[in-house]
Amino acid sequence: MLCLSNDPAISPTSLYPVSSRRGWYSPRVDAWTPWLFGGFPVFFGALWLTIFAVVSRWGGWRELAQVYPARGTASGERFRWRSAQLRAGCNYNNCLTFVSGPAGLQLSLPFVFSFRHPPLFFPWSELRAREETVWRIPVVVLEAARCSHIPIKLHRGLAERLLAPTGSALLQGGG
Repeated sequence: MLCLSNDPAISPTSLYPVSSRRGWYSPRVDAWTPWLFGGFPVFFGALWLTIFAVVSRWGGWRELAQVYPARGTASGERFRWRSAQLRAGCNYNNCLTFVSGPAGLQLSLPFVFSFRHPPLFFPWSELRAREETVWRIPVVVLEAARCSHIPIKLHRGLAERLLAPTGSALLQGGG
C-alpha cells in the first residue's frame, strides 16, 4: 500500500480500526466468523421451525392432524409434489404428497417441511367435495366431516384423479 506520510500515527495499519480499541467496530472477517458459522445456522433453523409451526396452526393442519391422524402408510396411487390451499390462504405449493386408495385419502409433506405437519388420513366416508371457481379457475373444495371449517382446495384435475377410487361419487353427490 502506498503511504504518502512518514508520520507513524497515519500509517496504513492505523487506518483500520482494531477491535481492542474501545468503541471501535472491527470489519475483519475474524470477528464475523463465529456469527456466520455458528449463530446464523441456529437463527435460520429457529426461524424455519417457527414459520412451519405458525403455518400449521394458522392453516388448520394442526387441528386436522388431531382429528385425522395417519396411522401407517396408506396404499394406493401416489401423487407427489402437488399443491393445495387450506384455511386462511395457507398455500402448500408443490410440496404435498397425496395417496388415494380404497380406504381413503392421505396427505403428507416431505421431511424438511414436516415440522408440526404430521401425515393426515381421511376416510372416504368423512369427506365431502364441492366445486367452486376461484379467479376463473375451477377448483374442488374437500371438507372433512368433523373439521368442515377447514377447507382443502385442489385444482379440479388433481381432485378428479384423487377421487377416482370413489367413482367420483363424492364430487357428483357430495356437493
